[in-house]
Amino acid sequence: MGINCQHCGTRYIEFPGHEGFCCSGCAQVYALIQAEGMGDYYALQDRVGKPPAADLEQLESLSWADASQAAAEKESGKAPRLVLSLRGMTCVGCAWLVEKVSRGQPGVVSTRVNLEQNTVVISWIPELFSLRELVVDLGRFGYLATAYEGVSSARYSPLLWRLCLCLLFTTNGFLLAAVAPYISDASDYVAILNLLEWFFAGLSVLVGATFFILPAYQSLRRSRLHYDALTAVGIIIVIISSVLGDSEFWHLSLMLTALLTIRWIHRWQWGRMKLSADNVEPKVLSLLQFITAVILIVGVCSLYTYGLDVVVAVLLASSLYPLAQSVSYSPPVLYVSATLICALVGVLMGYMFASIPLALLYLAGAGATCNFLFFCLRRFCSKHPSV
Repeated sequence: MGINCQHCGTRYIEFPGHEGFCCSGCAQVYALIQAEGMGDYYALQDRVGKPPAADLEQLESLSWADASQAAAEKESGKAPRLVLSLRGMTCVGCAWLVEKVSRGQPGVVSTRVNLEQNTVVISWIPELFSLRELVVDLGRFGYLATAYEGVSSARYSPLLWRLCLCLLFTTNGFLLAAVAPYISDASDYVAILNLLEWFFAGLSVLVGATFFILPAYQSLRRSRLHYDALTAVGIIIVIISSVLGDSEFWHLSLMLTALLTIRWIHRWQWGRMKLSADNVEPKVLSLLQFITAVILIVGVCSLYTYGLDVVVAVLLASSLYPLAQSVSYSPPVLYVSATLICALVGVLMGYMFASIPLALLYLAGAGATCNFLFFCLRRFCSKHPSV
């Protein structure tokens, strides 16, 4: 029987000896995370991905770590700082876990993880910190740290790759739709054009829709409601509508491209904030799931009364992604209130205007505003800790 791994979420066929886990490595890391008291990692998982097992031979040969630490301390003196490349991070939960493990090392002053670039920036106190021990400790959790090779090794993030591919498929679909009116219905090319439209729409769904649907599905199998469940249900409704012929296929591709663009912009904003994880807020996590469930139930129940466009607009405009990103960074009460108000306004706009394009514009603007508000509140709280 196919089940999901309790650690990485990978689908696998259950077999004796690894009950609940796809491999012994995941079972060991799961036990280690629980033993270290960092089980909140599983509450923060928002992507399905299996981190590569750290190569034991690479972990045994860590002369580069000693050399890098010595060079950084010689160059910086009292405030050494070093950037490491990190393989194995797949979600915000991974970034939180890496920060927790890094900050738990003796002598570490600060640590900052960039999920999009797969890097971690470490600052430490000389004579108290050992980079070698940090690399080994990260390897125990399945993350492989290596020397950072600079800008030349930079690559597109998986999200940006999906966005570029979806944009390409959308452009092709739009061109096919633009050509279709000039071709006679009796022409032999009609069937070919229809087939190509289906083909590019299918590719858009595989590349763009799965980014939102798969995490929501995997979380549901773990008895958790993912914040992208709202977006996922909206996408599924549009897919069904397109198959039934109620809308153009390239409209579906365009919507997926817009959603990926908005998510990339919001992630880019978070990457610019240079945050360090503080504490996971269980109450905010519970509130996030509750609000997601309420909006989802209200939206689906309104399907018969208000129609497809209204429900899709409601689901898309009320995304809770900014709040979900803030959960592990001790979000201020004012910020939590602001994001929930934005979600409520999005729901009301969906019912009032029933416009999917308007919902997407609101989603982009509200998310960017919430991110900026979070950044301002964090700076204010850091300057006025007594407030």
